[in-house]
Amino acid sequence: MTRSVLPPRPIVYLACQQTRLYGEVIQVLTERQRCWVRPLWLVTPDQVLTLEPALSPTAHQPTSRDFKVPT
Repeated sequence: MTRSVLPPRPIVYLACQQTRLYGEVIQVLTERQRCWVRPLWLVTPDQVLTLEPALSPTAHQPTSRDFKVPT
């Protein structure tokens, strides 16, 4: 088994137009070139939706200013 090129538990995103889905990589399947990702935030130019609020009730609640949203 080869080592992953990703650091431990990185935050990644998928983009579609001006919306991004951010998530935390929880497992990398190197042989299949896939990974499991826990969704965290759905970010649009106008709002940030926290998808897993129960997992981090005291954590920083991001705002749209915390993310660079493509225009």
